Amino acid sequence: MSQHTGLTPALLQTVNYDSHRELGTIFICL
Repeated sequence: MSQHTGLTPALLQTVNYDSHRELGTIFICL
């Protein structure tokens, strides 16, 4: 198990999901 700056895998997954969703929304808006 690798630990990234104390962030839990669940939190990382949530952040990644939000980032991809925002990028997807921006891309669609273009």
